[in-house]
Amino acid sequence: MEGRMEGHMEIIGNLLRKVMKIEDIAEMTSLPKQEIEELARKQAH
Repeated sequence: MEGRMEGHMEIIGNLLRKVMKIEDIAEMTSLPKQEIEELARKQAH
């Protein structure tokens, strides 16, 4: 399961770098918007 989550995080990171809307990423991945926002903040640093 951990490997699967790492894969999701990599995909989400790629989508964020492509400037995809967080709402769209949440809908496509079924992950909470807050989790994606947290990942976006981490990548911004």
